[in-house]
Amino acid sequence: MPGNLFSADINFPNLSGKQSTDEKIDVILNYLYQLREQLRYTLGNLDCGNFNDTGLKEIGDEISDPIYKRIKDTDGNVAELSVRADGLSSRVSSAEGNVSTLQQTANSLMSRISNA
Repeated sequence: MPGNLFSADINFPNLSGKQSTDEKIDVILNYLYQLREQLRYTLGNLDCGNFNDTGLKEIGDEISDPIYKRIKDTDGNVAELSVRADGLSSRVSSAEGNVSTLQQTANSLMSRISNA
């Protein structure tokens, strides 16, 4: 089993001009397989014990934060998305004033479309 990700840096392939293209590809592929196994091992053994209380709280706060995203283009079209623990909502509007909204919770689903 891989010990840590530090060995991935130490074992970085050193390619020379004396190697054929096929040999270089084999060296790089072997390195990528090694990286994959190290990541699997590291992520498979990651749990709450790997963090101090402050770090764990920061991760929990980050995970539970709502997600808000607003995208607009030069034509005046706008799309908004809000994801919270209690539900999600989206609103899409066009430059002409057409609007559609969708709101979803565990108990309901509501949609509305309006034209200018």
